[in-house]
Amino acid sequence: MTISSTIILEEAEDVVAVPINAVTTKDGKNYVTVVNNGETEEVEIELGIADDEYVQILAGVEENNTIQITTTTTESTIRNTSTEEENTRSRGQSSGEMMPRNQGTSG
Repeated sequence: MTISSTIILEEAEDVVAVPINAVTTKDGKNYVTVVNNGETEEVEIELGIADDEYVQILAGVEENNTIQITTTTTESTIRNTSTEEENTRSRGQSSGEMMPRNQGTSG
């Protein structure tokens, strides 16, 4: 039998919080990018408590500020340009299948 539990060490209500990926750190200082009238500005912030997804902002931004969040995705493409005959031949040899032995040779 196993039991899983969560122990709450700190809790805060009615706070300004942003997703963790909205915060950048430069030279030991924390910043978010605030959007005002289509213009962006990096604003230094003071962080509070955090969980796996969000971090509390103690100073630097207010409740109705618009924060820019940048996400990065990675996409990869694998292409196979060999012919089906080459695929079949290489699969047979590399998979450990027995190849027919030439008749008339001793060995």
